[in-house]
Amino acid sequence: MIERGAGAEAQFPDVAYEKAGATMVDVTQVWAESDIMLKVRAPTEGGEIQKFKKGATSISFVYPRQNESVVKALKEAGVTSFAMDMIPRISRAQVFDALR
Repeated sequence: MIERGAGAEAQFPDVAYEKAGATMVDVTQVWAESDIMLKVRAPTEGGEIQKFKKGATSISFVYPRQNESVVKALKEAGVTSFAMDMIPRISRAQVFDALR
């Protein structure tokens, strides 16, 4: 599932996602039904974090050293979080390089 209009600012129209097999839905459905949430920016406190399903996984740029309160809120919400910014940028990790 992908939120309708999510790729618009990056020049990726909904139809491109649909052609690739994605289902376009409204933002409420994305948060209510997703087990894994991929976001560029970290989920926000007081808004997005509380919308996660219990036991969901978040993959985004979290910057945990600068955003300790976000990490704590994710933990308290029962969300597993992967901080893409913490993956080392070395040759062995090229396949995981978030900038590619």
